[in-house]
Amino acid sequence: TVIGLFDNPDNLPKWQEGLQNPCVWNYIENHFYEEASDRTRWVLDSEFKFSGLWKIMSLFMRGSFPKQTRKFMVNFKEFAESESASPSEK
Repeated sequence: TVIGLFDNPDNLPKWQEGLQNPCVWNYIENHFYEEASDRTRWVLDSEFKFSGLWKIMSLFMRGSFPKQTRKFMVNFKEFAESESASPSEK
């Protein structure tokens, strides 16, 4: 299932590049809704908080955070679709 792929921490390196920064806090809430037997809608709510120099830098980089979030979502979608493809499609 999509949720099983998402919840497995071993899959994280397969679709999300890691970046750790003690001055950036990101809270993400994911919701998956089954639209059909072969279709899932993913709704992501995200909140960023900054400290130190990152608080100032975030003002100039405001557009990059939604772009990076979208990139992670596209990467996961491609990963999930490749994992759920039938063996003849792989």
